[in-house]
Amino acid sequence: MDPLTPLLLDSQVEEYEQQGYLRVSQLLSDHHLNAIANELDAFQRGEKEVGIVPYAKSLDADPSFKKMSLMCWLAEVSEPLRAVLHHPTILAMVTQLLGPSVRWWWDQGVVKNPVSGSTFPWHQDDAYESTDPPRSLNAILSIDSTTQENGCLWVIPGSHHGPLHEHWTEPGEWHRRCYNGDNPGIPLESAPGDIIFLHCRTIHCSHENRSESRRRTYQAAYCDADARSQITGQPYNEKPLLLEDGQPTDIVRNTWTHLGHHIEH
Repeated sequence: MDPLTPLLLDSQVEEYEQQGYLRVSQLLSDHHLNAIANELDAFQRGEKEVGIVPYAKSLDADPSFKKMSLMCWLAEVSEPLRAVLHHPTILAMVTQLLGPSVRWWWDQGVVKNPVSGSTFPWHQDDAYESTDPPRSLNAILSIDSTTQENGCLWVIPGSHHGPLHEHWTEPGEWHRRCYNGDNPGIPLESAPGDIIFLHCRTIHCSHENRSESRRRTYQAAYCDADARSQITGQPYNEKPLLLEDGQPTDIVRNTWTHLGHHIEH
């Protein structure tokens, strides 16, 4: 099988490298988005069992968490979400941004409920499971329109060029934070079907949902296949290998073969 065809322009790759994020418009069709939305809704209602949620005790202890659903490791048990994780268009872009060999890092669904929706303070994703070198990214798919009113993503452009900052947790919070400075950042509003590729060290946050509707996103994270744990120095061989030298592995090919109805645009 030929390597995945590059889809991003050189200027888009340069934008990601300089700014630490890249927004790509309407990658997935309404039909595909509806299938993903139905899955997230089923997980949120408890009709499907989700994977392990890190910091579960902290989340359960925080009353504000009831304003938001954070559901991890969904692609392990959901065919529509696994089809997103292995989507050829997304993987083609990921390999341009990360390199020819890529592993699945993690995935999660985030639902901010109406007129509430807990906040995520300024943080870096690499603070939770850091890679050496820092070559991982989060592909954030908007199921609904995200706006400043309903808690869209905010970023500090270029912050990924700096170090992995010290993170801490304020009393009464469950999410770590790393920045209390004066830089207000910029909002990244998005339409349904848009994807924001976010570098693992880009400082970002999101505010509460002040609207009357839910704000749903599905996030699939990937890392360079040669990345090692910054803590142990060991390679992440347990993470599923999705791309090797620019070509899809058997894991991905099987998804394309058996879940093609979820992948069609």
